[in-house]
Amino acid sequence: IFIYNPRTGAVLGRTRSSWGRILLFYLVFYSLLSAMFCFTLWMVLLTLDPDSPKYSDLLQNPGLVVRPQVLEISFNRSEPSQYSAYVEQLHRLLHSEYGRASGFTIQNQNQNQNQDQDQDPCAVQRKVCQFRRSSLRSCSGLTDPHFGFKDGRPCVIISMNRVSTCTCVCTPLKMQYFPPDARLDRMFFPYYGKRIHVSPNYVQPLVAVKLLPSRRDVGVSHSITCRVEGSGIKNQNFRDRNQGRVSFKVQITQ
Repeated sequence: IFIYNPRTGAVLGRTRSSWGRILLFYLVFYSLLSAMFCFTLWMVLLTLDPDSPKYSDLLQNPGLVVRPQVLEISFNRSEPSQYSAYVEQLHRLLHSEYGRASGFTIQNQNQNQNQDQDQDPCAVQRKVCQFRRSSLRSCSGLTDPHFGFKDGRPCVIISMNRVSTCTCVCTPLKMQYFPPDARLDRMFFPYYGKRIHVSPNYVQPLVAVKLLPSRRDVGVSHSITCRVEGSGIKNQNFRDRNQGRVSFKVQITQ
């Protein structure tokens, strides 16, 4: 009888008119609630700048990522199967992201300008330059498809998020940096956001580190730390030793 009353036609204690009124009430109530939520969200979005975050206090120290993306790079240079996965990671990164970046578009307030990177890519009102893969030289994969792994002098690539300008310093092996001095020039910054960078061809600059181990370093596991140096960047936080730096190990055998 509680589920259905044949005498009154009530279902679960309510008649059809009662169910209709309560469903109409909740329909109107949740419609107004959803409209209020959408209106509040729209008002909040009006206060945000699409080109830069409103609060960036947590991004004062840029994050670093090392490629190949492993904690320890260990291989025998005489066995290509041991380093082929590392080489594939580097090729995948540079080909998918930097191989197609032949030009880019920056949208100004008054006009759209299409800039080819070979024709003064900085000559726009809001200046930012296109990072060229060729600037990585012997670590670009263009002249050496093995990225030095075959010769026992591997390349690792350090990428940084799109926050600031820096110099990348790695220790303790003897190394060679590309670009020279591991410096990321200001011409590659800032990143104006997707609304200004209309083309998807903007890529953050990279630093390539070519390891140059000596005979004494062969067969020895080395811990390498790369840190960011720049104005206002903190990398000596004893509470967070990973702040502004990235660490990995390298062991090369013959």
